[in-house]
Amino acid sequence: MTAMDMSKKMLERVKAHAKDLHLKIDIVDSTFQNIPHRLDKKFDAVLCMGNSLPHLLTHEDLMQALKNFSAVLHPGGILILQLLNYDRILMSRERVQSVKEARGTTFVRFCEFHEDCVVFNILRLKKEEGRIIHKLDSVRLRPILKPEIMGALHEAGFDDLRIHGSIALDDFCAQTSKDLVVLALKRKAMN
Repeated sequence: MTAMDMSKKMLERVKAHAKDLHLKIDIVDSTFQNIPHRLDKKFDAVLCMGNSLPHLLTHEDLMQALKNFSAVLHPGGILILQLLNYDRILMSRERVQSVKEARGTTFVRFCEFHEDCVVFNILRLKKEEGRIIHKLDSVRLRPILKPEIMGALHEAGFDDLRIHGSIALDDFCAQTSKDLVVLALKRKAMN
């Protein structure tokens, strides 16, 4: 098993979890664009989770990432993608995505809608010494709609595309599913 991320902080967390669970995991610091240069082996499966693909701000970058996933998969290998259901998000234009509380901190996740992107925000609110302390983290994302990801996967060498509404593999509904989860098989022979 190999874990790859461009965030050193996330890779340190993987190392800690692997150690706690007595697992051997190869750790690779890389972007999607550098995958073929950082890996010299093939895999039976590639998982891209956590709404990572919308961080790629052009269709060309998305295509390169999908082609790189294909490059490190054995023929017939499976690619599993999880991203937010931007079909629903853009249809509803619902700004507040969730409000949760954990260990005395309230997390408000909300979107700002722009013509070519969505700015995703996480506002952290914590009461300290009678005052509300806040921290706001924002990231620009390019919404990937179902038709785009389906066409891009086919173009990148994937077939047998299966769409689900969550990682539990329930049915996908553009109007109500929170996530868009795609299972795709790398073609055994490129046409």
